[in-house]
Amino acid sequence: MLNDRVFEVMVVIAVWASCYTPATVSCDASPNAATAPSKLAPPTATDQQRASQLVHDVYRDELAAARQPSQKDELAQKLLKLGTSEKHDPVQRFVLLSLARDMACEAGDVEIAFGAVEDIDQEFDIDGLKLKTDAAYAALHHLSPDARKSFVTAARPIFCFIDPIIRPDKTLEVFAFEDDYSFGVIQSSLHTQWFWAKCSNFKSDPRYTPESVFDTFPWPQSPTAKQIEAVAAAAVEVRRVRAEALKVTTGGLRAVYRTLELPGRHPLKDAHAALDAAVLAAYGFDAKKDLLAQLLELNLTVAALEKQGKPVTAPGIPPTYPNPQKLVTNDCIRP
Repeated sequence: MLNDRVFEVMVVIAVWASCYTPATVSCDASPNAATAPSKLAPPTATDQQRASQLVHDVYRDELAAARQPSQKDELAQKLLKLGTSEKHDPVQRFVLLSLARDMACEAGDVEIAFGAVEDIDQEFDIDGLKLKTDAAYAALHHLSPDARKSFVTAARPIFCFIDPIIRPDKTLEVFAFEDDYSFGVIQSSLHTQWFWAKCSNFKSDPRYTPESVFDTFPWPQSPTAKQIEAVAAAAVEVRRVRAEALKVTTGGLRAVYRTLELPGRHPLKDAHAALDAAVLAAYGFDAKKDLLAQLLELNLTVAALEKQGKPVTAPGIPPTYPNPQKLVTNDCIRP
Protein backbone atom coordinates (compact mmCIF):
# COMPACT_ATOMS: atom_id res chain seq x y z
CA MET A 1 0.00 0.00 0.00
CA LEU A 2 1.32 3.43 -0.92
CA ASN A 3 1.27 6.16 1.67
CA ASP A 4 2.69 9.58 0.81
CA ARG A 5 4.81 8.83 -2.21
CA VAL A 6 6.79 6.40 -4.33
CA PHE A 7 9.85 7.03 -6.44
CA GLU A 8 10.63 6.38 -10.05
CA VAL A 9 13.47 5.86 -12.46
CA MET A 10 13.17 7.54 -15.84
CA VAL A 11 13.10 4.48 -18.06
CA VAL A 12 10.59 1.69 -18.70
CA ILE A 13 7.86 0.66 -16.26
CA ALA A 14 7.67 -2.86 -14.89
CA VAL A 15 6.55 -4.79 -11.82
CA TRP A 16 8.76 -4.62 -8.72
CA ALA A 17 9.97 -7.98 -7.40
CA SER A 18 11.48 -8.75 -4.01
CA CYS A 19 13.31 -11.97 -4.76
CA TYR A 20 16.97 -12.37 -5.67
CA THR A 21 18.26 -14.12 -8.76
CA PRO A 22 21.90 -15.17 -9.13
CA ALA A 23 23.59 -12.67 -11.42
CA THR A 24 25.21 -15.42 -13.44
CA VAL A 25 21.82 -16.63 -14.70
CA SER A 26 20.90 -15.56 -18.23
CA CYS A 27 17.88 -13.24 -18.34
CA ASP A 28 16.62 -13.62 -21.92
CA ALA A 29 13.17 -12.04 -22.17
CA SER A 30 12.10 -14.20 -25.08
CA PRO A 31 13.01 -17.91 -25.04
CA ASN A 32 12.09 -18.24 -28.69
CA ALA A 33 14.25 -15.36 -29.90
CA ALA A 34 17.45 -17.38 -29.66
CA THR A 35 16.10 -20.07 -31.99
CA ALA A 36 14.51 -17.78 -34.56
CA PRO A 37 14.94 -19.52 -37.93
CA SER A 38 15.79 -16.22 -39.63
CA LYS A 39 19.07 -16.01 -37.74
CA LEU A 40 22.32 -17.70 -38.64
CA ALA A 41 24.23 -19.93 -36.29
CA PRO A 42 27.44 -18.30 -35.07
CA PRO A 43 30.48 -19.30 -37.12
CA THR A 44 32.42 -22.30 -35.87
CA ALA A 45 35.55 -21.72 -33.86
CA THR A 46 37.65 -22.84 -36.84
CA ASP A 47 35.94 -20.42 -39.22
CA GLN A 48 36.22 -17.58 -36.72
CA GLN A 49 39.91 -18.27 -36.20
CA ARG A 50 40.55 -18.29 -39.95
CA ALA A 51 38.65 -15.04 -40.54
CA SER A 52 40.19 -13.43 -37.47
CA GLN A 53 43.67 -14.22 -38.71
CA LEU A 54 42.85 -12.55 -42.03
CA VAL A 55 41.48 -9.44 -40.32
CA HIS A 56 44.52 -9.22 -38.04
CA ASP A 57 46.83 -9.58 -41.05
CA VAL A 58 45.08 -6.76 -42.89
CA TYR A 59 44.89 -4.41 -39.90
CA ARG A 60 48.07 -5.50 -38.11
CA ASP A 61 49.66 -2.05 -38.11
CA GLU A 62 46.51 -0.27 -36.93
CA LEU A 63 45.90 -2.83 -34.19
CA ALA A 64 49.48 -2.52 -32.99
CA ALA A 65 49.34 1.29 -33.02
CA ALA A 66 46.05 1.48 -31.08
CA ARG A 67 47.44 1.71 -27.56
CA GLN A 68 45.59 4.69 -26.13
CA PRO A 69 41.82 4.59 -25.43
CA SER A 70 41.16 7.28 -28.05
CA GLN A 71 43.06 5.26 -30.67
CA LYS A 72 41.21 2.08 -29.75
CA ASP A 73 37.90 3.90 -29.90
CA GLU A 74 38.69 5.26 -33.36
CA LEU A 75 39.65 1.80 -34.60
CA ALA A 76 36.54 0.27 -33.01
CA GLN A 77 34.34 2.71 -34.95
CA LYS A 78 36.17 1.84 -38.18
CA LEU A 79 35.75 -1.90 -37.59
CA LEU A 80 32.08 -1.40 -36.76
CA LYS A 81 31.51 0.39 -40.09
CA LEU A 82 33.42 -2.32 -41.95
CA GLY A 83 31.42 -5.06 -40.27
CA THR A 84 28.12 -3.32 -40.94
CA SER A 85 28.95 -2.84 -44.62
CA GLU A 86 30.17 -6.42 -45.11
CA LYS A 87 27.25 -8.09 -46.95
CA HIS A 88 28.82 -11.10 -48.65
CA ASP A 89 30.80 -13.00 -46.02
CA PRO A 90 28.85 -13.59 -42.77
CA VAL A 91 31.90 -15.08 -41.01
CA GLN A 92 34.00 -12.02 -41.73
CA ARG A 93 31.10 -9.79 -40.68
CA PHE A 94 30.82 -11.67 -37.38
CA VAL A 95 34.55 -11.38 -36.71
CA LEU A 96 34.76 -7.68 -37.63
CA LEU A 97 31.84 -6.81 -35.37
CA SER A 98 33.21 -8.94 -32.54
CA LEU A 99 36.59 -7.24 -32.84
CA ALA A 100 34.85 -3.83 -32.89
CA ARG A 101 33.05 -4.78 -29.69
CA ASP A 102 36.25 -5.92 -27.97
CA MET A 103 38.18 -2.84 -29.08
CA ALA A 104 35.37 -0.55 -27.89
CA CYS A 105 35.39 -2.29 -24.50
CA GLU A 106 39.12 -1.70 -24.19
CA ALA A 107 38.45 1.96 -24.97
CA GLY A 108 35.67 2.11 -22.39
CA ASP A 109 33.11 3.01 -25.08
CA VAL A 110 29.92 1.19 -24.08
CA GLU A 111 27.82 2.76 -26.85
CA ILE A 112 30.05 1.46 -29.66
CA ALA A 113 30.34 -1.93 -27.95
CA PHE A 114 26.56 -2.21 -27.66
CA GLY A 115 26.16 -1.14 -31.29
CA ALA A 116 28.43 -3.97 -32.40
CA VAL A 117 26.53 -6.49 -30.26
CA GLU A 118 23.21 -5.30 -31.70
CA ASP A 119 24.50 -5.75 -35.26
CA ILE A 120 25.68 -9.27 -34.42
CA ASP A 121 22.36 -10.06 -32.74
CA GLN A 122 20.38 -8.96 -35.81
CA GLU A 123 21.92 -11.69 -37.94
CA PHE A 124 23.26 -14.38 -35.64
CA ASP A 125 21.71 -16.69 -33.04
CA ILE A 126 23.45 -15.31 -29.93
CA ASP A 127 22.49 -14.26 -26.40
CA GLY A 128 22.50 -10.52 -27.04
CA LEU A 129 21.65 -9.56 -23.47
CA LYS A 130 24.52 -11.60 -22.06
CA LEU A 131 26.97 -10.13 -24.56
CA LYS A 132 25.85 -6.61 -23.65
CA THR A 133 26.18 -7.38 -19.96
CA ASP A 134 29.69 -8.73 -20.53
CA ALA A 135 30.58 -5.74 -22.72
CA ALA A 136 29.40 -3.20 -20.13
CA TYR A 137 31.32 -4.97 -17.38
CA ALA A 138 34.47 -5.17 -19.53
CA ALA A 139 34.23 -1.52 -20.56
CA LEU A 140 33.93 -0.35 -16.97
CA HIS A 141 36.99 -2.38 -16.01
CA HIS A 142 39.09 -0.79 -18.76
CA LEU A 143 38.36 2.71 -17.49
CA SER A 144 40.64 4.36 -14.98
CA PRO A 145 39.12 4.81 -11.50
CA ASP A 146 38.54 8.51 -12.17
CA ALA A 147 37.08 7.87 -15.62
CA ARG A 148 34.85 5.10 -14.25
CA LYS A 149 33.54 7.46 -11.59
CA SER A 150 32.89 10.16 -14.22
CA PHE A 151 31.19 7.64 -16.51
CA VAL A 152 28.89 6.43 -13.74
CA THR A 153 28.11 9.99 -12.64
CA ALA A 154 27.35 11.31 -16.12
CA ALA A 155 25.28 8.31 -17.19
CA ARG A 156 23.46 7.52 -13.95
CA PRO A 157 19.70 6.89 -13.89
CA ILE A 158 17.93 9.70 -12.06
CA PHE A 159 15.39 8.86 -9.36
CA CYS A 160 12.66 11.08 -7.91
CA PHE A 161 9.81 10.70 -5.47
CA ILE A 162 6.37 11.27 -6.97
CA ASP A 163 2.95 11.78 -5.44
CA PRO A 164 0.86 8.56 -5.74
CA ILE A 165 -1.87 10.56 -7.45
CA ILE A 166 0.43 10.61 -10.49
CA ARG A 167 -0.04 7.56 -12.71
CA PRO A 168 3.25 6.84 -14.53
CA ASP A 169 3.03 5.43 -18.04
CA LYS A 170 5.00 2.55 -19.53
CA THR A 171 8.11 4.69 -20.10
CA LEU A 172 8.89 4.83 -16.38
CA GLU A 173 10.19 2.22 -13.95
CA VAL A 174 8.35 2.55 -10.64
CA PHE A 175 9.55 1.34 -7.23
CA ALA A 176 6.96 1.26 -4.44
CA PHE A 177 9.21 2.71 -1.75
CA GLU A 178 8.50 5.84 0.26
CA ASP A 179 11.61 5.97 2.47
CA ASP A 180 14.87 7.85 2.06
CA TYR A 181 17.05 4.84 2.87
CA SER A 182 15.75 2.87 -0.12
CA PHE A 183 16.07 5.96 -2.29
CA GLY A 184 19.69 6.35 -1.21
CA VAL A 185 20.65 2.77 -2.02
CA ILE A 186 19.06 2.90 -5.47
CA GLN A 187 20.42 6.37 -6.32
CA SER A 188 23.95 5.39 -5.26
CA SER A 189 26.79 4.75 -7.70
CA LEU A 190 26.85 1.11 -6.55
CA HIS A 191 23.40 0.58 -8.01
CA THR A 192 24.36 2.61 -11.09
CA GLN A 193 27.38 0.42 -11.77
CA TRP A 194 25.20 -2.68 -11.39
CA PHE A 195 22.67 -1.10 -13.74
CA TRP A 196 25.29 -0.55 -16.44
CA ALA A 197 26.64 -4.06 -16.04
CA LYS A 198 23.22 -5.76 -16.13
CA CYS A 199 20.90 -3.51 -18.17
CA SER A 200 19.43 -4.36 -21.54
CA ASN A 201 19.31 -1.93 -24.45
CA PHE A 202 16.84 -0.64 -26.99
CA LYS A 203 19.05 0.37 -29.92
CA SER A 204 21.76 2.35 -28.09
CA ASP A 205 19.58 3.41 -25.16
CA PRO A 206 20.03 1.56 -21.84
CA ARG A 207 16.88 0.06 -20.36
CA TYR A 208 16.28 -0.73 -16.71
CA THR A 209 15.29 -4.39 -17.01
CA PRO A 210 13.89 -5.61 -13.66
CA GLU A 211 14.82 -9.24 -14.27
CA SER A 212 18.48 -8.53 -14.90
CA VAL A 213 19.04 -5.38 -12.81
CA PHE A 214 16.73 -5.08 -9.81
CA ASP A 215 16.06 -8.77 -9.19
CA THR A 216 19.80 -9.51 -9.07
CA PHE A 217 20.88 -6.41 -7.14
CA PRO A 218 21.77 -7.39 -3.54
CA TRP A 219 20.90 -4.95 -0.76
CA PRO A 220 22.93 -4.37 2.41
CA GLN A 221 22.39 -7.42 4.59
CA SER A 222 23.23 -6.19 8.08
CA PRO A 223 23.43 -2.39 8.25
CA THR A 224 23.26 -0.79 11.68
CA ALA A 225 20.58 1.74 12.60
CA LYS A 226 23.16 4.54 12.37
CA GLN A 227 24.26 3.39 8.92
CA ILE A 228 20.65 3.25 7.71
CA GLU A 229 20.01 6.75 9.01
CA ALA A 230 23.25 8.02 7.43
CA VAL A 231 22.14 6.74 4.01
CA ALA A 232 18.72 8.34 4.46
CA ALA A 233 20.20 11.68 5.51
CA ALA A 234 22.60 11.69 2.57
CA ALA A 235 19.72 10.90 0.20
CA VAL A 236 17.73 13.85 1.54
CA GLU A 237 20.74 16.10 0.98
CA VAL A 238 21.13 14.93 -2.63
CA ARG A 239 17.53 15.89 -3.36
CA ARG A 240 17.90 19.22 -1.53
CA VAL A 241 20.95 20.17 -3.59
CA ARG A 242 19.21 19.07 -6.78
CA ALA A 243 16.19 21.20 -5.95
CA GLU A 244 18.40 24.25 -5.43
CA ALA A 245 20.23 23.62 -8.70
CA LEU A 246 16.94 23.33 -10.61
CA LYS A 247 16.11 26.90 -9.62
CA VAL A 248 19.02 28.22 -11.68
CA THR A 249 19.27 25.55 -14.40
CA THR A 250 17.25 25.23 -17.61
CA GLY A 251 16.54 21.75 -18.91
CA GLY A 252 15.51 19.77 -15.84
CA LEU A 253 17.44 17.22 -13.80
CA ARG A 254 19.35 15.78 -16.74
CA ALA A 255 20.78 19.25 -17.42
CA VAL A 256 21.67 19.55 -13.73
CA TYR A 257 23.55 16.25 -13.86
CA ARG A 258 25.41 17.24 -17.01
CA THR A 259 27.02 20.04 -15.02
CA LEU A 260 28.79 17.36 -12.96
CA GLU A 261 31.02 16.74 -15.98
CA LEU A 262 32.54 20.21 -15.57
CA PRO A 263 35.86 20.43 -13.70
CA GLY A 264 36.06 21.74 -10.15
CA ARG A 265 33.97 21.35 -7.05
CA HIS A 266 30.22 20.96 -7.34
CA PRO A 267 27.67 20.79 -4.50
CA LEU A 268 25.75 17.94 -6.14
CA LYS A 269 28.96 16.03 -6.81
CA ASP A 270 29.87 16.39 -3.12
CA ALA A 271 26.36 15.29 -2.08
CA HIS A 272 26.58 12.16 -4.23
CA ALA A 273 30.05 11.40 -2.87
CA ALA A 274 28.66 11.58 0.67
CA LEU A 275 25.75 9.31 -0.32
CA ASP A 276 28.10 6.79 -1.92
CA ALA A 277 30.28 6.75 1.20
CA ALA A 278 27.24 6.12 3.40
CA VAL A 279 25.98 3.32 1.15
CA LEU A 280 29.41 1.67 1.04
CA ALA A 281 29.50 1.72 4.83
CA ALA A 282 26.05 0.11 4.99
CA TYR A 283 27.29 -2.68 2.71
CA GLY A 284 30.58 -3.01 4.56
CA PHE A 285 32.43 -2.80 1.23
CA ASP A 286 36.03 -1.74 0.71
CA ALA A 287 36.14 1.34 -1.55
CA LYS A 288 39.66 0.39 -2.71
CA LYS A 289 38.51 -2.95 -4.11
CA ASP A 290 36.41 -3.73 -7.18
CA LEU A 291 32.86 -2.73 -6.24
CA LEU A 292 31.16 -4.81 -8.93
CA ALA A 293 33.08 -7.88 -7.80
CA GLN A 294 31.98 -7.25 -4.21
CA LEU A 295 28.36 -6.86 -5.33
CA LEU A 296 28.55 -10.09 -7.32
CA GLU A 297 29.99 -11.95 -4.34
CA LEU A 298 27.18 -10.65 -2.15
CA ASN A 299 24.62 -11.55 -4.81
CA LEU A 300 25.84 -15.15 -4.90
CA THR A 301 25.91 -15.34 -1.11
CA VAL A 302 22.32 -14.06 -0.80
CA ALA A 303 21.11 -16.37 -3.58
CA ALA A 304 22.72 -19.36 -1.82
CA LEU A 305 21.09 -18.45 1.49
CA GLU A 306 17.68 -18.14 -0.17
CA LYS A 307 18.15 -21.52 -1.83
CA GLN A 308 18.85 -23.01 1.59
CA GLY A 309 15.70 -21.41 2.99
CA LYS A 310 17.64 -19.11 5.28
CA PRO A 311 16.56 -15.50 5.95
CA VAL A 312 18.05 -12.62 3.95
CA THR A 313 17.52 -8.87 3.99
CA ALA A 314 15.19 -7.98 1.12
CA PRO A 315 15.02 -4.60 -0.64
CA GLY A 316 13.76 -1.73 1.48
CA ILE A 317 14.22 -0.82 5.13
CA PRO A 318 15.55 -3.82 7.09
CA PRO A 319 12.86 -5.26 9.39
CA THR A 320 15.17 -4.82 12.38
CA TYR A 321 15.06 -1.03 12.08
CA PRO A 322 12.85 0.21 14.94
CA ASN A 323 11.15 3.27 13.44
CA PRO A 324 10.70 3.12 9.64
CA GLN A 325 8.45 6.21 9.58
CA LYS A 326 11.44 8.25 10.77
CA LEU A 327 13.00 7.67 7.33
CA VAL A 328 10.03 9.12 5.41
CA THR A 329 10.08 12.78 4.40
CA ASN A 330 7.56 14.66 2.28
CA ASP A 331 9.34 16.17 -0.73
CA CYS A 332 8.13 14.77 -4.04
CA ILE A 333 6.96 15.71 -7.50
CA ARG A 334 3.31 16.72 -7.37
CA PRO A 335 0.77 17.46 -10.11
